[in-house]
Amino acid sequence: MNIKKFLKIEQIKHDMTGADISEKCGWYEQAYSKRINRNDMMISDLEKIANAMNCDLKIEFVDRK
Repeated sequence: MNIKKFLKIEQIKHDMTGADISEKCGWYEQAYSKRINRNDMMISDLEKIANAMNCDLKIEFVDRK
């Protein structure tokens, strides 16, 4: 799943719009849209978005055993 689809699902789960998230992150809505459409967000962007959704960001490597 790409980041755009994942973030859309999370927005719906948290009953938030792109405008809601961009406002809480201190971004213009258009800037948020460009970030998700690029599909190459920085971890710091994802941390801001997670915080806006009142979530923790967890990134992990999982052993393939």
